[in-house]
Amino acid sequence: MIEDQLPPRSSARQAILLHLKKSETGLTVDDLSSLLEITPMAVRRHLGVLESAGLIQAEVERRPKGRPANVYTLCESAHDLFPNNYSGLLNVLLECLEETSGPEAIRTLFQRWKDKLVRLAGDEIDGLANDERRCRLAELLDDEGFMPALETLDGQPVLKQYNCPMRKVADKYDDVCEAELQVYRELLGDDVERIQRIVDGHPCCIYRLAKDATESDTPAATPEEPANGSDSARRSDSKESGSPPRP
Repeated sequence: MIEDQLPPRSSARQAILLHLKKSETGLTVDDLSSLLEITPMAVRRHLGVLESAGLIQAEVERRPKGRPANVYTLCESAHDLFPNNYSGLLNVLLECLEETSGPEAIRTLFQRWKDKLVRLAGDEIDGLANDERRCRLAELLDDEGFMPALETLDGQPVLKQYNCPMRKVADKYDDVCEAELQVYRELLGDDVERIQRIVDGHPCCIYRLAKDATESDTPAATPEEPANGSDSARRSDSKESGSPPRP
């Protein structure tokens, strides 16, 4: 996980993060130089990259003797680089809920989750045109780790999701995928259809979106012409002939 978040040639930076993770009080340049067996100058270079990435922070420590030293610790965002078992914990909690309150409680829970997502995303996309709604929704999904892509398939717009942040939960509870489909239908229209899912062994989830209506889809209305000409034309003809106009 750590190597996916860091720049190339980052084995030393990974080691720095691991040492800081295991340190209770933080580490100095000299501490890291000794642990990694590299020069203090090389340590400072790696620390600069990690600090620019927002993964570590430095605090000046005053000492009884000698110059003050920077003590480095992990930022909150760096802890997400290390393994966790959030999905496993969530599955256990859902199992406990199902055992104590039944399957209907699970459906109600995901229904409320769906309603909250619609409300939050709706605040971001309400009032936008169709293509703008899709783009903004894709941005929101990207922020949540879905790795979305808006593409065209067989002349129809589709939304692809190359990652499922809730994969382990979705493997056990179809309610997750059904809630997700309802979110897209409420935000983008009832015509949204799911074509495939990652949990079924496909490389990505695909949702077919409603095709935008164009002017060519609606024929232009043609004005009706009176069969015997307009009233004004009949009056004009009557004046020239000297005969009264026909009713």
